[in-house]
Amino acid sequence: PTSIKAAQVRSYELLDQDRLKKLAERPEKHEELRRVWMFFPRFTPEGLLEDLSEEEQRDRRKGMLALLEAHGETARIACLERLGEAISGGTEADAALHRDLIHVLRVVPPADDDTVEHEIGLVATTSPQDEEDLVVEAIGYLGERKHEKAVSALISYLLAYEDLLVNGLKGSADQRRQAIAMLNRTVSTLSRTGIAEGTVAALEHGLKDVPELGDTTARLVALGTQDLSQYPELVSRVLESLRTALPGKLMGRFVKTKEDRILHLITALSGTPSREVRSALADLAKRFSDKKFGAAAKKALAGFDVAAPPREPSASLSGDLDLFGLPNVLQSLTVVGANG
Repeated sequence: PTSIKAAQVRSYELLDQDRLKKLAERPEKHEELRRVWMFFPRFTPEGLLEDLSEEEQRDRRKGMLALLEAHGETARIACLERLGEAISGGTEADAALHRDLIHVLRVVPPADDDTVEHEIGLVATTSPQDEEDLVVEAIGYLGERKHEKAVSALISYLLAYEDLLVNGLKGSADQRRQAIAMLNRTVSTLSRTGIAEGTVAALEHGLKDVPELGDTTARLVALGTQDLSQYPELVSRVLESLRTALPGKLMGRFVKTKEDRILHLITALSGTPSREVRSALADLAKRFSDKKFGAAAKKALAGFDVAAPPREPSASLSGDLDLFGLPNVLQSLTVVGANG
């Protein structure tokens, strides 16, 4: 046994880590990988997690994560146990390992008969005050679970960031920008859950007129792919905000107004073909036909008349670019961290 262990240690150091990572990224090659795993204890989920907790180089960490993901459900179970032990013992894993554990839980789907409530509770212990990368991973995980408990956790994050920006943030401009970015991400994630509580929370946030929170109206853009007809009171509030934002007349001339706010509100309603919304947009299109937001209202109306099958909200964006406006699209892509 002593000789075998020594041989395993020496051989492990000679393995081509880059090649192993490439194999891990190709499911059809996992059978070949398993022949290697049988010989090296460090390639078990437990061994990989132990190495991951000590590794500082980002590229090597990515390679270990790829190998963990290739293990599938066994790695998922090991990560869940490791996360639970750290949290229940009061000795949370360092931020990098904590983030990586959540990452594996996020990308490796649970078994069909698995309950996610327990792990949602573990992930939700992540605090908005933790390191940004860790919180980003936690928000991403919670948004993808499509579960009421996950939405409740996201709403808690939303309220915490609002309180931090209004009452608690005394740091630098960079800290404020970071908090605003995380608030953008949280609201966007809530908007895409498709669960009523998340949609309502996103709507109510977007209607707040609190300068410390940044441009809350812009965050309503993510709701533009949803039919909000089931929330008539909130839709009425959005329409009231829209009417308030419209330019008024002074001595026969329109007073300059913030067109971006109007465009954001129109975009938020562009998936809601209710009679009240149609009437408001038709009025806009008629009265302000020479304005950019008048053209946006006209396009939104035209979109209502195009028959399309219902779809669940997703992280993707689709629709008429002129309606959304390039700045809105870029902001939405930034909020969700999209690439490609």
